[in-house]
Amino acid sequence: MIPIHNLIASLRKPRFLAVILLIPLFVTLLYRRTTYQDSIARPRVQGNGTTQGGSWAALVGLSDSGDGEAKSSWGKGVGDWLNWNKDAKKKKAILITGGAGQLGQAIIPKLIDEYNIHIFDIAPRPSTMSKSVTYHRGSFSPSDTFHSLLSSTPFAGVVHLAGISLDAWCSSKEEECLEVNAGSTELLMDYVTEQLQRTRKGSSWEAKDAPWVILGSSMEVFGDEGSDEESERKPTTALGRTKLAAEKVIEDAFEWQSSNQEEPSGLHAIIARFSQVYGYSQESWIPEAFIPSLLFNSLTSLPIQYSSNTLSPDLVYVTDAVDGMLKAITELGKQSTNDDPNELESVNFVTESRRSTQDIVELVRTETHSMSPVRDIGDHHTPQAPKYSAARALEVLGWKPKISLPSGLGLAVTQLSEEIATYSRKYLHDHCAPSLDFQLPQDQTVTEFVEDERNRDLTKLDGCTVNMGFDHDGWLHHVKCEDGKHCTADGQKVPTLNWNQSVFIVRKVMESQPKDRTVRVVFEEEKGMGYLGIGEKNGKEVGLELFKDANGEAQIQFDVEVKGNASYLRLLIPDAQEQLHAVANTTDDSTWFSLEPTMRWTQPHFDLRMTVLCCPSEGDWPLLLDDCESLKL
Repeated sequence: MIPIHNLIASLRKPRFLAVILLIPLFVTLLYRRTTYQDSIARPRVQGNGTTQGGSWAALVGLSDSGDGEAKSSWGKGVGDWLNWNKDAKKKKAILITGGAGQLGQAIIPKLIDEYNIHIFDIAPRPSTMSKSVTYHRGSFSPSDTFHSLLSSTPFAGVVHLAGISLDAWCSSKEEECLEVNAGSTELLMDYVTEQLQRTRKGSSWEAKDAPWVILGSSMEVFGDEGSDEESERKPTTALGRTKLAAEKVIEDAFEWQSSNQEEPSGLHAIIARFSQVYGYSQESWIPEAFIPSLLFNSLTSLPIQYSSNTLSPDLVYVTDAVDGMLKAITELGKQSTNDDPNELESVNFVTESRRSTQDIVELVRTETHSMSPVRDIGDHHTPQAPKYSAARALEVLGWKPKISLPSGLGLAVTQLSEEIATYSRKYLHDHCAPSLDFQLPQDQTVTEFVEDERNRDLTKLDGCTVNMGFDHDGWLHHVKCEDGKHCTADGQKVPTLNWNQSVFIVRKVMESQPKDRTVRVVFEEEKGMGYLGIGEKNGKEVGLELFKDANGEAQIQFDVEVKGNASYLRLLIPDAQEQLHAVANTTDDSTWFSLEPTMRWTQPHFDLRMTVLCCPSEGDWPLLLDDCESLKL
């Protein structure tokens, strides 16, 4: 054992004291080197809505679970600090602002295996987003929140997509749009230049490598005349002006770099401009945009309205746009490995082909076999505009579009159709009674159906305006009395209107006795052409006709009965124990009718649907609820 007085004597020697002082200094330098070079060695800890970082967190190995909850794995952080976990895959961190938007959500799946993805967005976290993505919900005002996020993690790069991307949103509030589009870019570039200045001053304790930047911009910056990256930018819209202001923020940073060339600065950025990108998932698209609304209305036969006075758009399919962004990220990653000054690159992700709005509408209607009525609110004069150029995108990134417009629209229609079908199946399985088309899973059984009380009192139909449709192998064929006498139900439509069924006013028969879910009525044609009734019989087949005399011998009274668990109806012949049954004609697209008995062994045919328009009344209108809306399966 060394005597205490010998140890004290050794401490008085300068060389021994120097060794003692160097030990903590060496440990500190090793720790800081590891935490700054390894982007995943400095975990995030959620607190008060902001992201914080600390040395204690790295030591104990705290990791963010992705849902805001920090989980600890003791020992992992120490192992990384001492470089024991040499086999652990080290991934760089990338921040995507506006990552909950259309393009952001499309890019994330392509980056998630290679990078640690962080999202900064004012919107709530999308339910479909991967749990491995670190989500920071916040805004650029106040600026401290965004600056704290940038300071907490050594991001390799920032994909700046946050901003307003529709001119319809910008035109009425251009100042607010400018604050979002240009103001957020200023905050980002202030941080980048701050890091570069710290590096130049040699502040190794505070400086980190400045992240590369991709700015998502718009072809609107060129106005009506620009065509390529070298064209003069003369925006004519509010969106174009605010996006141009954001681009100039990036350009100012590079001018600052060129005026301070004493030492390499390491500033790397690309301005990526888009025209119109389409083909996004329905969960992330903007419904107000032209292509999403066109696709949805075409598939659902809703009216389509457009203006032929608008410039012919250049449409880029989403996979091409994502491919361009990935190539830009790869290029900036290569540039960031050296400190040589780089010029700012601006690339246009466009197809170099414009199609008139009318041509696009017809392509979609043909692809969807749509019968949507179409209205052009313009004067059928499409302004001429030069074709955009993607020359620099090809030269710098090796990018060119792969998906043609007809192919892309076909892919978009197929995707939306599948999403609608998936939603419909889930809704029917979750809310409606099982059928041959939508059967319950084997582990589920139906115990009871609860009648909907809102359909119990059908006397409220008195005075309502209705149109009627009968089931035709799963399709509704509306009743039409086009010649003023004979009424038919077929699948023929008037393409320009798509709404050519007859309209009736429901009149309750006063002397009838009220019953639950049943009411006795007559149907008066809205324009006074007569009352709907049973016409001549031809064997089992009967026809529907309009009769002028309400007090004649014709059968114009019907008992309307609603199904207990849905808004399906059937027409009964009063006091005759007969029901009107719609039968699909196998030789053409028409529907014919027969009278069938309503005995116990006869299946009831609830094959009638009504669209009703009633005056306000106490309680709910009948037949206006979703099918099986209130059922308990």
